[in-house]
Parts: sequence; structure tokens; C-alpha cells
Amino acid sequence: MNFGNIILIPKVGDASKIQQYGPICLLNVSFKTFTWQLIESSKWHIKSSGLRKRLSFLEEILWNGLWSCMRPSTSSIGKTSTGSFLRLTSKRLMTRCIGTFFSRSCEGFSATWCNWIKSFVQGGNVAVNVNGQNGSYFQTRKGLRQGDPLSPILFNIVADMLAIIINRAKSEGKVNGVIPHLVEDGFSILRYADDTVIFLDRNLEKARNMKVLLCVFEKLSGLKINFHKNEIFCFGQAKECENAYSELFGCRSGSFPFRYLGLLMHYRKLRNSDWRHIEERFEKRLIGWKGELLSNKCLLSKWLFKLANEDGIWQNLLRNKYLKSKPLGAGIKGPGVSHFWAGLMDVKQVFLSLGSFSIGDGTQVRFWEHTWCGNRPLKFLYPSLFNIVRKKGATVADVMSSTPLNVSFRRGLYRERLNACNELVGRVMSLKLRGGRDVFNWGLNKSGLFTEICQTKIPLKTKIFMWYVKRGVLLTKDNLARRNWSGHQGCCFCNSNESIQHLFFDCRLAKLIWRAVLFRVTFWLRHWAKLQRNKDQVQWLTQGAHNLEVAAFRIFNSFGWQSPARISFV
Repeated sequence: MNFGNIILIPKVGDASKIQQYGPICLLNVSFKTFTWQLIESSKWHIKSSGLRKRLSFLEEILWNGLWSCMRPSTSSIGKTSTGSFLRLTSKRLMTRCIGTFFSRSCEGFSATWCNWIKSFVQGGNVAVNVNGQNGSYFQTRKGLRQGDPLSPILFNIVADMLAIIINRAKSEGKVNGVIPHLVEDGFSILRYADDTVIFLDRNLEKARNMKVLLCVFEKLSGLKINFHKNEIFCFGQAKECENAYSELFGCRSGSFPFRYLGLLMHYRKLRNSDWRHIEERFEKRLIGWKGELLSNKCLLSKWLFKLANEDGIWQNLLRNKYLKSKPLGAGIKGPGVSHFWAGLMDVKQVFLSLGSFSIGDGTQVRFWEHTWCGNRPLKFLYPSLFNIVRKKGATVADVMSSTPLNVSFRRGLYRERLNACNELVGRVMSLKLRGGRDVFNWGLNKSGLFTEICQTKIPLKTKIFMWYVKRGVLLTKDNLARRNWSGHQGCCFCNSNESIQHLFFDCRLAKLIWRAVLFRVTFWLRHWAKLQRNKDQVQWLTQGAHNLEVAAFRIFNSFGWQSPARISFV
């Protein structure tokens, strides 16, 4: 099952020389399915084993999180005028990485997981395809083949050791980070895939130490750092040493604005014309009226949920830069803020109205304006009191810091207002501050966690394939005949007319596969009553049933659909 074919693909339109072709390895689709399962189990293993803080390639350091770090960082460095940063790129030569250094990088992972990785990496066979003919298969000794889904995650495990090396050097005073007033101990490294940004304080001697660290990491890991493709950006007083930095790292000097992950970056606020290249990309793919219907409120709400409940690099950076000690509800969209923060503030009120807070120390929850005591904010439950209160933005911690409640009104309380105040005091005094973080609970989900619709753990190509099936545009033989195809329209397995309905449901092979799936589902149902007595077994059973469902469709996709394709065209 672990095999692939190496072919040459042209890099240019009219390729006529061998140098204009590049090799690529086409892996077996069934093997890729097992690889995706290993990747999902790896992410779960990292989260459950406490390695999440050590590694930075999980969900907390995503594309948006990195960009939200980069924009405030460049802005703050530009204002303080005391730093510079270096952009690095490295080649993904996983053949060199799979070795002793990789084994040391995997310390903390289970022995079973390491053995799986070893079998996937060292147990494959490949053949070279020349002019449509495959040669004999030979076994690969080590390394990943191009197109292997494991390549990104293994590359990140190795490359993430650079952050650990730099942080240790920073703790010993060998290198310094930037913006220490926003990030504890200073901000030193930001990495996404093979694009790494190194932040340097204005100190040429410690920059030399950083160059030594990069060279040592290059020798230990086997990753090749493309110093000649790097760029150095200096700010203010650091520009006096820009030539020295450029000679030290063997790179050229960059200019602003520059692109980072496809978006323009500048320490000043970007102009509307700077976003034109992004608008043009969308205009090529979207009709104008469709663009007006697009909304990223769901995406921004996800980042607000992470900002309210989690700790991380970009969360701490945004809190220290824009909130200081204020709660999230007190954040504003003032002049000079980043576009990312402005977008968060645009959807903040709607986001907070769709959930409630579980009180910890009460410092992040507004007493009147947030939902924390009941199903609605207190300003709606007691509007007569809210209209005359002096501090409408007071936090729960401020109000409950003394007895009686630390609340003052602009007018005296009589009759209905006095009764409402007594009711409010009785309602609030029954609650106690537990201490710890205030947690925001998403109101549209019973678990209280922010979730997205259609968040299925299925590869993108499988989702597209399912969409083709639903739309009825899959290139089965009946659809090909409508496009003036003159081949035989019979099914490869039973000689009946091939269609989507027949291939997936009516064919004898499809019925056999569905019967196998039904047998497994029946097995789970028979043992459900017995296993549900144990909570651990129920959790294991639920996860197993979900994995079985996804695996069944993947197997049907790879075997049921691709088998007739192989028989027809191979």
C-alpha cells in the first residue's frame, strides 16, 4: 500500500529541456488516507500529552494568529525605533531531517507513535515513470516523498526546535527580543511553515550570537536556510547599522511595505491603495453582487472567543497593546489600530450578546452590560437602575469588592427603584467570586465552546468530490456521453449503464461495501447498551463510531470510485 510513482511535470508552458521539468511523487491514495488518520491522531496526542505549549503548529498559531502578531509587532517596533527583524526561508529537505535530530525532537511522544512514523517514512516503495511506463519498484531508505501529507507536520516538529534554542539563548542573555513591554521577555521569533521571522534588538554583538544559533541549527537539523533569499528590515536608529546587519546575515535590505503571508505589512497604517492587489484577486473569482454578501463575522467571532478564553502569543500581544488591564468589553476601535483589531471591535457587541460569562475573579466582566447573572444583561433586567447609575462600565470585581455593593446612583431610590435595587442586591449577593479567569461560554452550543458548521475532518478533495456527487456533475460514463464521448457506457463490474446512482448504490460492488458498513454499524448498536454503563467506554465508542463513519466513506471514495477508473484507463 505504501508506494508511489515518480514522474516529471513541466514548470513552464512550453517545456523542451530537462531542466524545465520537476520531479513529483504520486502516492497511493489509500496510503494517504491512513496518513491523514495518523496526522489527526498526532494532533490529539500533542494536545493530550502536554506538548501543545512546546509546539507551535497547532490551531492556536494559525495564519490569522500569526498575522495579528506581525502587524502590531512591526507597528510597535516602528514607533520605538529600537529594533529590526530578519525574514528567513528554509528548504523542506525532510530526507536530511529524518535522523538523530528528529528522534530527539520527538521526545515526549509515545513509542507507538514514533514507530508508526518510522514505518511510514522508511517502509515505502517507489518507481520511476518514463514515457508512461513504470520501472521496477525499489525501497526508499529514509525521508518523505513529495506530496506526503506527513511532510508538513514532521517539518514543523523539527523547525520548532529553533524557537526552543532561541528562547534558551534569550533566557541566558545571549540574544534579546523586541517590544518587552508587550510580550514577556521580548518577542524573538515568529514562524509559519518555512517562513520564519527573527526579531532583533538594536545590538550588533547579540545579532552575531543569533547568526551562530542559526548556523548551529542548520548543521544539527539538516534544514538548509536560504540566507541569500533573506531580507533584513531596520527601524530608526538601527538603520545606522543596516549594512552591517546585511553583511552579517548575507542578505539584502528590505523596504516597506512588504508581503507577509500574502498581505502587505508596514509599521504605519496601510492605505486603501495598498489593499488593491487583494481586491483584484477576489474580483477575478467573485461577481460583484456575491462580494457584497460575503461576511467574515464568524471568523472574527472565533478569534474573539480565543482572545477571551485562551493564552498565547497573539492573545497576550493584543491584550497588552490595546486593552492593558481593561476587560475585552471595554476595547474600542480608536485611531491608529490595526485592521485586524478594528474588525474584532466591529463584531464585539454581537459576539458578546450571543453568550454568557462564568465568573472567576470578575475583572473581565462588566457588571451591567455583560450576561453573567441570568440569561440577559442586568441593564435589560433593571433598566430604571441602569439609567441613573454613575459607572455604567464597572466590572463585577469592582462592584463586589465591598459590602454593600460598590454601586452609586445619581438620584435617590424610591418605590419601584428601591424594590428593584433590593431585588438586585439579593440576586447578586448569592453569587461568590471563585477566583481565576473569567470564562466566556458560547450560547449557541450546549458545550459552551465556539464551533463552526460543517467542521468535518475530511480532506478537501473528498469534500469537493462529495459536492460533485450531490450536484450530479461527476464524470461518470453517462455524463461523459452527454459531452459527445463515444466510449462504452457499461459499468466495469456488471456491464450495466454507468451513472452516479448505479456506481454508488445499485452496483453489486457498491452493495457489498454498504453491507460491510451496515455490518459494522449493527455491531456498534448491539454493544451500545452494554458499553454505555462505563463513561470511558462511551467516549471511546463515540469516537470510534465517528472514525468508522469517516473511514467508511473514504474507503468507498478511494476504492468504489477509483477502482473503475483504474480498470478503464490503466
